[in-house]
Amino acid sequence: MADINRFVDTTRDFAGFVGQKAEDLFNVSKSFAERTSIEAKISGKYRELGKLCYEMHENGSDETGRMKELIGQISLLKSDLKAAEEAGKKAKVCKYCGCRNAFDDSFCAKCGSRLD
Repeated sequence: MADINRFVDTTRDFAGFVGQKAEDLFNVSKSFAERTSIEAKISGKYRELGKLCYEMHENGSDETGRMKELIGQISLLKSDLKAAEEAGKKAKVCKYCGCRNAFDDSFCAKCGSRLD
């Protein structure tokens, strides 16, 4: 009977470990997708800014206000990107079981305790 209990405990621990690794992988993928999306938006704004500069040169028009607006949008997106990169690095560690959890988790993936 002790062997069966030990087997069940080992299996449960392993399942928890595998579940934690799957969640870690999901969180890394989610963070990567968010950063990639922001980077694509930044690239689009750069293209828009470059096109505007070219058109200003070709037409002799003054689009300084629109340029400043685009530069402001790029700055905001870069701030968002930096925040997303920092968030991807942080993890909440459960004070009860020591399990590492995603920064936006409210409860521990292993033991279910509330995370601060």
